[in-house]
Amino acid sequence: MAQAPESRRPLAVALPLHLAEPEAGDVRPTAALGHCLVTGAAGFLGRHLVRELLRRGARVRGLDVVPLELHHPHFEFVAGDVRCFEDVRKACEGIDTVFHTAAVLDFARFPTRAQRERSTAVNVHGVEHVVRAAREAGAARLVHTSSNNVTLDGPVIGGDETRPRAARTRDLYTETKILGEEIALAANGHGGLLTCAVRPGGIYGPGETLVFPRLVEQLASGRYVARLGDGSALTDNVFVENLVDAQVEAARHLLPGSPLCGEAYFVTDGAPQNQFEFFRPVVEALGFRHPTRSVPAGPVRWGLALWEALHRALAPLGVPRPPLLAHEVAKISVPHWNRIEKAERDFGWRPRVPPEQAIARMIEPCRRLLAEREAVERPHWSQWLAILGGLGALGVLALSPAAHRTFEAWVGPWAPRPLLAGVLAWALGLHVWKALRAVQLAERLGLRRTALAWGWQTFALGFASLRLLERRAAAPGAAGFRLPNVRWLLALITTLHRGLYRATGGRLGERALGFRFLLLGCTGRRSGREYVVPLLTVEDGGRFVVVGSNAGDPRDPAWWQNLRARPEAWVQLGRRRLAVRAREASPGEAERLWPRVLETYRAYEAYRARAGRPIPLVLLEPSR
Repeated sequence: MAQAPESRRPLAVALPLHLAEPEAGDVRPTAALGHCLVTGAAGFLGRHLVRELLRRGARVRGLDVVPLELHHPHFEFVAGDVRCFEDVRKACEGIDTVFHTAAVLDFARFPTRAQRERSTAVNVHGVEHVVRAAREAGAARLVHTSSNNVTLDGPVIGGDETRPRAARTRDLYTETKILGEEIALAANGHGGLLTCAVRPGGIYGPGETLVFPRLVEQLASGRYVARLGDGSALTDNVFVENLVDAQVEAARHLLPGSPLCGEAYFVTDGAPQNQFEFFRPVVEALGFRHPTRSVPAGPVRWGLALWEALHRALAPLGVPRPPLLAHEVAKISVPHWNRIEKAERDFGWRPRVPPEQAIARMIEPCRRLLAEREAVERPHWSQWLAILGGLGALGVLALSPAAHRTFEAWVGPWAPRPLLAGVLAWALGLHVWKALRAVQLAERLGLRRTALAWGWQTFALGFASLRLLERRAAAPGAAGFRLPNVRWLLALITTLHRGLYRATGGRLGERALGFRFLLLGCTGRRSGREYVVPLLTVEDGGRFVVVGSNAGDPRDPAWWQNLRARPEAWVQLGRRRLAVRAREASPGEAERLWPRVLETYRAYEAYRARAGRPIPLVLLEPSR
């Protein structure tokens, strides 16, 4: 093993803080941790590790891109990014022990280039930066936080550290964590730095944001109704306090010549369980029924993999991310549990908090999450009846020749089936677009746990559901969300609306979903061709008010650019058609008219905040 340079600080050796009835001759030497650095200090694991080190009397420095609000005389926070070597170098100055917990958890099977670059920069190059900076600063030891995923490329039953790392990786997190662990362990002994790695199972505890909040959301929304797989797959979990204890004990025992040098250790609660049985105490304590039905995991896994691939290819068109990734299904349905005897043998660690006690401590936090959960607001029952009934009737008339013949016998031949089919396609397209918009807006408003529920409700009800979200978006600090890039769908909806309006002579298309629309005909400023566009309008004393919002785009809509160049135009409102001249409302007129416009359609407030330009109110005044 390489000797430490003379300028290095000597290792302070002390007796263990606690040993449970050690046998004669079994007392292991341990090191004083000295000044500790915790990377990712604001994360779930990092926060607990910082507090435990402070409780044990250590001086601690935290490094993260997110501030950690913690006031303690022995704690110092340094803002920095492990992707930047200079940030890490400064954070390592004067440090004796480094705990590296910073990581990106991205389980994408088909990552984008940006996802791959980010995960590689943090999970791989970040480890390189920490190793290099710790070595240059003369740090004595580094405990790297790895993952039990690094050996998961098939079923693992009673595995141990002799199992090789996964040869086939199906997600970005596993791929980059393998590389990061290899870098950390290969650094052992070089320049006097000692390293080891801890491989935790699924980390849980009060305050975690990945697993139990999702469980609460599924329970509250009625989606926790079946198990994935037959229930025989056992998996590992680790309570955060047990993991922190293992990290600290590993660092204390990481001395020259100790068996920990350059080694990796599985750290779990030592009680593998099926994931659904693991959740059972919390589910039943919250008053819900544990699911008894099972769904084959294979088809679900491949279906989600296909969905993920479609999201990867068609995300710019608004295809959402799947609610569960294929890798997450594999973690639930494929057995993967490991033994922890090596950690007990090499540094005397065993879980201090029993699994029954640990899961019991999750009940109260989950109960609070359930109470605080943001419920999806429901429109009045009459809107459900009217909208779903109307869509259903339209579908029957458009798709059933017999029903359409009966309809024609009652009301006449003015609505042929192809026209009704076009109206149905337009309505469904509009509802799809609104649903995608609702998901994005809900996430922007912080309603991530209910975003999909908002999307499904808006798919069914359209504007009636979306209005409720847009009221929140118009509140201070809530605007600024980005819509999915679905301009192709907007163009299709506009085309269908315009075609319906003109084909029926204004009988259909003037009023839709509680709004009033007109057709505006203007002349292209460059081409000289006529362009016709449907627009939402508000009447004001015989003239028509339209809004140049362009759905919050930074650019003015093309029709307003055309009208500024050639203000003469025409409008069709229902069956009326008249010539108009366009002008922008004066400041005084705009001040009077904006409240009426916002009362009609609240989303204009969000558009104004997002556009980054003055949104004009355009007055279309009948020509004399």
